[in-house]
Amino acid sequence: MTKAPPPVYAPAPTTAAIQAIDDRLLDAKLEAVEARTETKFAQLMGKIETLIESVAGVKDDVRQLDRRMDGFDGKLEAVEAKAFSSKTIIVTTLIGAFIGMAALVIGMLAYTVQMADFLKP
Repeated sequence: MTKAPPPVYAPAPTTAAIQAIDDRLLDAKLEAVEARTETKFAQLMGKIETLIESVAGVKDDVRQLDRRMDGFDGKLEAVEAKAFSSKTIIVTTLIGAFIGMAALVIGMLAYTVQMADFLKP
């Protein structure tokens, strides 16, 4: 049987070597974080621009609706005037009908009393 060769030990790194590795690793990590941050910032700016465009579209829609509503103001006043006129006519007709019915009832009662007096012996 053959024996395995004894393990080879590497010399322990010096403090300066460890510091150089740590600096390079730290720089690489910082660059990666910076790149991710810039990417997220660019995405956020794109979303903000889309939102601004959407708000501008809504603003235009509101202006168009406002212009349309200006045309309805005069029509609405005309409709309200016609409705008031119609209500007045209906109320007047009902009052006249009530007075007519009352006059008819009074006339029927007077005729009944007169007929009762005429039929007495």
